[in-house]
Amino acid sequence: MEEKENTMNPSQTTKSKHTIRLLAGWLIVLFTTFVYVGSEWLFMITKPSSMSQTILVEKITIPIFAIAFLTLLACLIQAVLYLLIHRKCDDNFWVSRLMMIIPSLVLALTILLIIDNLTYITMSVGIITSRRFVRIFYALGFLLVVGYLIFDLAKLQKALIYNLSRRKKEKNNRFAVI
Repeated sequence: MEEKENTMNPSQTTKSKHTIRLLAGWLIVLFTTFVYVGSEWLFMITKPSSMSQTILVEKITIPIFAIAFLTLLACLIQAVLYLLIHRKCDDNFWVSRLMMIIPSLVLALTILLIIDNLTYITMSVGIITSRRFVRIFYALGFLLVVGYLIFDLAKLQKALIYNLSRRKKEKNNRFAVI
């Protein structure tokens, strides 16, 4: 049996590269919105709240719709941002970091909410009860976490892109054998 060479033209490989990069970003967005909505849903479901009076089907469908809506919204924003910057700044370093702004904000907000809920429940100290200095501390901590997550999630996106590209090449090689 003879192997055929992969005869994809350069425009198809470029299109594939952009699709894989967006897909990797969207997977990260899905994960971060799942963590955010899941943590908030768990908090609301375990304490007396408006969700306590809802039936089980509503308790389950609320997070599903919230995750779907937030993921769709974040993916649309991420796609528009990517389309605006990928031609002007073809450097993978900056494109991947700019794409990770939205998931980093969502994940940092999740961390902030968990810390604020913990400190407010255990010590009656939180963002709402704090004064200027403590709020500045919260804001600086939030910005540092966002900055760290942008770089860390960009590494995760790079690993996802590598794995998705490798998987696509393996799939193409299977079809190339005649």
